[in-house]
Amino acid sequence: MAAIVKCLLPILLALPALAAGQTRPQSDLTHFTQPQLIACYDNLKLCGAHDIYAIEDELEHRLPTLPTSELVRCFSDWHICGVGEGPASGWPISDELRRRGHLTHFLARYGSTTNSDIRDGLEHLAYNSHSPAARSFLNRVFAERLDDGEHLYWPAMYLAKQCDRAALHYLDPGPNSQSIADNFSVSSTQFAETASLFGKCKYRPSIPYLIKIGLNAASLNLVDAADQSLRRFYPNSPHFDSLEAEQKYFCNRANHDSFDVDCFAP
Repeated sequence: MAAIVKCLLPILLALPALAAGQTRPQSDLTHFTQPQLIACYDNLKLCGAHDIYAIEDELEHRLPTLPTSELVRCFSDWHICGVGEGPASGWPISDELRRRGHLTHFLARYGSTTNSDIRDGLEHLAYNSHSPAARSFLNRVFAERLDDGEHLYWPAMYLAKQCDRAALHYLDPGPNSQSIADNFSVSSTQFAETASLFGKCKYRPSIPYLIKIGLNAASLNLVDAADQSLRRFYPNSPHFDSLEAEQKYFCNRANHDSFDVDCFAP
């Protein structure tokens, strides 16, 4: 046995070195230009990257160095800034624009483009700003029902946080919706924040939605938000052993208040 181990030992010691030799070292992407990195998305060998995530990280790291015009264009072409795709992709861009100031100047570009991605990005920019310019801008977008490609969710949410009744009415999907919110391209986690505003703002017309859809949602965040809002409408409600018991209780309370809620229909 000792002789076998003695023979195998050099091989075992060499395995880590062999494995390391098979791992291609990551290239230093800081030396590549932006166009070179963008081209590398389609051919990783051009810059020696292992995957596109390394390229995205490097491009996003460069956001503070990009001209404002490029940043705005990033809202519609994520490759330029490496922020990835999806609902949250525009937030790093709007954060950088907000850091630069001159909010009114940026928001003025809204009317000069019909690109829904850019319009959505500019709304994100205003949404997290608490300036009079942002408030005036989002009020106008919502009041005039401008086409932003996102069904006005962010302007409505901005106003709903101030308990604006028109915005709350717009955001309430109603008890016959087939999804979290039929017309809004947002995650269940995001819409849970919307559902919580219904209770905080005492927007009672949302009660049928909260009972019929909110409490039945697959998202626990939305279920919890619906529960908390309903308890604001009906304080001192008991704790429940099951979701079915809770729904039945709030159904009875709502029907007693003249809301037509049939929670037991399929």
